[in-house]
Amino acid sequence: MAQKRSSSSNTKRKTSASRPKSSSNAGKQKQAQPVPQVTFKDLFHRFSKTRFFRPLLIFVITVLIIGLDLLISWNSYNVFFMLVGIELLIGLIIWIVMLLKSASASPENQEPE
Repeated sequence: MAQKRSSSSNTKRKTSASRPKSSSNAGKQKQAQPVPQVTFKDLFHRFSKTRFFRPLLIFVITVLIIGLDLLISWNSYNVFFMLVGIELLIGLIIWIVMLLKSASASPENQEPE
């Protein structure tokens, strides 16, 4: 009987010691990858690539300029309209200069005569 006990204890030792090492590695491989955090900069960059960004930006800038004109004029209509007129003239001049600059910068688009 003593021999049976020792042989059974030897088999237990062998089975417990002979565990495959790949099972412990498999547990490490299944760990979840950290989720990247989305920042405001990432969201703004994504939004700036959409078609809705430019019209919204133009609207916000226009409202800010008119609001500043109203604050400066303090309900004096003459001052308000003079400021808006000056800003429109400056915008028109800048637009014409940029239009002329872009037309003169791309002569390769025109066909030779």
